Amino acid sequence: MFGSYFTINQQLLIASVFVIILLSIISNIYLKKTNFSVFILFVGLALLKIMFIYFDPFVHTWDEQVHALVAKNLSNNFLKPTLFPQDILPYNHENWTGNYIWVHKQPLFLWQIALSFKIFGINTVAVRIPSVICSLLTLLFIFRISKLLYNEKTAFYAVLIFGSIHYLNELLTGFYPTDHNDTVFVFYVTASIWALVEHQHAPEKKRWILLIGLFAGCAILTKYLTGLFVYAVWFAIKIQGNFKDIFKFKNHLPFFLSFIITVVVALPWQLYILNHFPIEARYEYEYNSKHFFEVIEGHEGGLLFYIHNLTYTLGRLLPYALPFAVFFLWRDSKNKNISIALILGILGVFVFFTIAKTKMVAFPLIVYPYLIIGCASGLNRVFDFIQQKTKASISKITISITLLLCSTLLLDIEKVQETHTNWKKNEVVYRDRQFYFRWLNICKQINHLNLDKDYIIFNCTNMRHIMVMFYTKHIAFWDVPSSYLIDIITKHHKKAAVIDDGNLPEEYKNNPQILVIKPEF
Repeated sequence: MFGSYFTINQQLLIASVFVIILLSIISNIYLKKTNFSVFILFVGLALLKIMFIYFDPFVHTWDEQVHALVAKNLSNNFLKPTLFPQDILPYNHENWTGNYIWVHKQPLFLWQIALSFKIFGINTVAVRIPSVICSLLTLLFIFRISKLLYNEKTAFYAVLIFGSIHYLNELLTGFYPTDHNDTVFVFYVTASIWALVEHQHAPEKKRWILLIGLFAGCAILTKYLTGLFVYAVWFAIKIQGNFKDIFKFKNHLPFFLSFIITVVVALPWQLYILNHFPIEARYEYEYNSKHFFEVIEGHEGGLLFYIHNLTYTLGRLLPYALPFAVFFLWRDSKNKNISIALILGILGVFVFFTIAKTKMVAFPLIVYPYLIIGCASGLNRVFDFIQQKTKASISKITISITLLLCSTLLLDIEKVQETHTNWKKNEVVYRDRQFYFRWLNICKQINHLNLDKDYIIFNCTNMRHIMVMFYTKHIAFWDVPSSYLIDIITKHHKKAAVIDDGNLPEEYKNNPQILVIKPEF
């Protein structure tokens, strides 16, 4: 990788990842040791994901820095989600990047980050560790679902493909909007589907009923009611059964018991915030309901929005395989009822979010595992054909090269280099990256000043007040300290410090009530 913008250590890590993935492929194809090859593959993908979360030492604007700050405050009180640690400065409860009580999103993924802070300290990597864990566990669930519905080879291919997808790995870095929220959400929804498949495979084991309800409840506590996806799939399985059995209540008892567990898990938090933070909670519930009927925050798109953006989330080539993936999801399944239900679920999710006025590329992510399993099933069919038509040595080499090429293309290392190095291929990305480094350096300089905690840092422009509050012990504000704001903070026994970014008016520089911080850029 000579001439790369990656550091030497990063180059060695990337090379190591590909070597480990190649070893897992060789083990699977040549030695046919499935458990060993899967273990090696997981080691390689774990190293890949850990590498991703170390690329950027700063939290990104949308939405990672907000999630990180709320989680930091939650680590002091798990039942009080706040953006600002204190409600001293004026705020608008409708502004989720500048309010006090923060219930803009459900709390579970934030609690996980807060717990990570308790264990690893408050730092950038600790923000991302829960997402890495959830991402790897999602791969385990995908493996098990694929193994139950298809075979071990399909399961191996599914894990390799899903674990290599660039967009899903970038979510771990916080580079893309909704970042850790979507990673954790996909984990809980996939976990609920895994428990459902296990329940269909062994209905006599009651623990699956509990786990379906538990994971679905956790999904709601991560990203609202689309966490109920598993019940749509379960319902689709039921209506394919014997018509007479549909009217027997005892046949539906597991469904209702599981749903009750989901309600028990998810409802208490909703009642809690309605009771303790009624203004903010009611506003956010109303705001979320608008996503279906109105375009929120400019997130709009046409009828084919999600089809066009498949290349954004799945790469340039994989989307063309999806029609075949849906076919093979059904064709080779050991349990056609489950597969048909999953296909209906996939279609239902895409139709629902296509009808909805607000559109974001990550909305359909919860069905991506099953599209990838379908791709893996189709790939298994292709490889079986190659093995039948060619010599064993040639077929093994062909399959090994194909799998390694799939992983390489899906990872899109060039895109990673563009996003996480000083390569100026994309001027906007490069400029943003330098901007984040500049403000990370400002935060370090503020910490080195060892100011009294009562100082409030003003003039943190371009939403950097959130970044400053995360990396320092101070409350921060986006504007300069007007006389009105100084009066407010004085009444709360606070002091004003202002960042001189080179454009600070003289009246602030000469004000004895204000400490001027002139950082080195």
